[in-house]
Amino acid sequence: MNPLLISALVSAAVAFGSAWQIQSWRLDAYKSEVLNEQLAREQSKNQALADAQAAVTKAQTDAQIAADRLRADAARADRAAVGLRDTLSRSVVAAHGDLNACTAQVTTISELLGTVVDAGGRMAKEAGEWVNQAVILQDAWPTSNRP
Repeated sequence: MNPLLISALVSAAVAFGSAWQIQSWRLDAYKSEVLNEQLAREQSKNQALADAQAAVTKAQTDAQIAADRLRADAARADRAAVGLRDTLSRSVVAAHGDLNACTAQVTTISELLGTVVDAGGRMAKEAGEWVNQAVILQDAWPTSNRP
């Protein structure tokens, strides 16, 4: 056989093998890049889900704290209303006995009524804020997870 032909065949085989190997490396690099992009997208989705869950948990905790505070305020208002009724009953009894005692009772009742009105206004404001927070939470919740 011709040594030149053998040399050409060996060179062609080496070139083909090298090209095949280079293409294999390129394909592996492309597959690695695609997998890394998919992994990055999945990590981003998972982080967004974790952030959303943390926001929901915080909002639920804040709402529970606000609700507990409103219940405590309502209980105080109820106690104040009971005290006001008792004071009114005493003032009616006192009115039968003495005008000065009646005037003193009316002054006390006026102060108590002012306190109750102020507390009711604060509770109404806080209740409105709580409702607003609940609406914000509901609006912020992903629509795909709503019942």
